[in-house]
Amino acid sequence: MVVVGLFITLFGLTCLAASQSKNARVLFSEPPSPARRRALIAAGSALLAASAGTGVAQYGVGVGLVMFCAWLTLAGWAVVLLISWRRQ
Repeated sequence: MVVVGLFITLFGLTCLAASQSKNARVLFSEPPSPARRRALIAAGSALLAASAGTGVAQYGVGVGLVMFCAWLTLAGWAVVLLISWRRQ
C-alpha cells in the first residue's frame, strides 16, 4: 500500500505541476488551455485527496497523515527532478 499511495501522490503533484504554464511548456512544449488547466488542477487535487485518504484508511489518522507527508516529500522531489531533467 505504501507504493500505491506514493504513486497516487506522484501523479497528483505531476498534474498540479503540469497545470502551470511554465512547467507545461517543459513537459508538453505548449501551455495548457484554460479548460485543460482546470482539469489538471481538479485531477491533481482529487489525487492528492485520494492519497491522503489511502494513508488514513490504511494506517489510521495519526500515522496515515505522517505517511501522506512522507509521500508528498518523496513525490515532490521526484517531480522537481523530472522537470529539471526534462529541460535539458
